[in-house]
Amino acid sequence: MASASPEPPKNSNTQLMTNTDRRLVEKALKRLARLFELCTDPRLGLKNSPPYLPDLLSETTALLLHVWEPYQDPKMTPAPTPRGDEARYLRIYTRNLLDKTDKALMLFKEGQEKVFEATSSCRKNLTKLSLLFSHMLWEIKALFPGGTFHGDAYSVTKTEAQEFWRRSFRHKSVVWRHELELMRVS
Repeated sequence: MASASPEPPKNSNTQLMTNTDRRLVEKALKRLARLFELCTDPRLGLKNSPPYLPDLLSETTALLLHVWEPYQDPKMTPAPTPRGDEARYLRIYTRNLLDKTDKALMLFKEGQEKVFEATSSCRKNLTKLSLLFSHMLWEIKALFPGGTFHGDAYSVTKTEAQEFWRRSFRHKSVVWRHELELMRVS
């Protein structure tokens, strides 16, 4: 489940996808494509073992395109309405994805040749980011099996955790941090 920043934005109740959302996704997709190009440079010499960053990036791109597909045509009438927390989750996910992609791109830009050295700090940071990309991919796969949102029906594996979540947040898939902290204290 996603935990959002401390305070909800003013327009957090907006359920329809907006042009701003579409632009955010387009920006993320362009940056993912650029990062994929950089990660497939033979000088990088990435080992094809999990988590293999080029595979993670291509899978993430394909799934993101599939998930956002129903919302891409702003002229579609009636506009598809996201289910439950779907719109909020996708906004948060896409912003986080863009942030991680930008951090990875900065490693290539600032590290220049150091990123190609297997023992450099740039390369270690790239490896850490690949783990984050892996976790993010599995998170969106869990909430969008087959590309369709099921976050409001998602089940936590541990019984106690599932009971706590349903009792505290019902069918929400996105909870503001202060809400989570309030529940943990009580």
